[in-house]
Amino acid sequence: MIFSLDLFRRSDFLNIMRVGVLTTKKEFKNHQRMLAQCGIDGVLIINAQDLNDIDGFILADDDRIMGHAWKDRDQLHQAIKGKVYQGMPIFGISQGMMVLAREMKQEDGLYLRLLEIKVEKDGFHLIKESFEVPLKIDVLGKAPFPGIFIGAPYIRSIQPNVGILAMYQEKIVMVRQGNILGASFHPELTDDLRVYLYFKQMIEDAKG
Repeated sequence: MIFSLDLFRRSDFLNIMRVGVLTTKKEFKNHQRMLAQCGIDGVLIINAQDLNDIDGFILADDDRIMGHAWKDRDQLHQAIKGKVYQGMPIFGISQGMMVLAREMKQEDGLYLRLLEIKVEKDGFHLIKESFEVPLKIDVLGKAPFPGIFIGAPYIRSIQPNVGILAMYQEKIVMVRQGNILGASFHPELTDDLRVYLYFKQMIEDAKG
């Protein structure tokens, strides 16, 4: 019998780690580039069924993740919650972190309420709309990480089970709660792979 490779996903056949990304096709390319450099197959998430074959999940910065334009948003959100409760690592970036948050100061839309934090939406708008600063992130090593903030939120408060990974101007901008990672800034817009490699390690640890 002759088998065609077309019958298999390349990542399944080669046992490559797969990470789903919920964002637009345009923005997905940035995440896909970074994931590929980490040896990860990036997958654009379209619906809840796409979550079945991934090892980790990134909620990226885009208005679509707020759920307003999704016909099956409830199904998608329930599927995400189910995966996280089962232990799958998830990474919320900027607006994606807001979707994960337990509480927001200006609350609108449908939120997952998985990450025990309170978020200030557009928290840095009084400084400037977008900016880049070096961040001290101990889990990534001694070298500062290039933090790119675009209309970014910040974390006003956390519960005891949430660890602070980075701060800027006395504001919390990166946290971890078990299998949930959240960041106010955009690591996909840099050439520094360390945040993605850190998330990769979270996935490897979760898989045992």
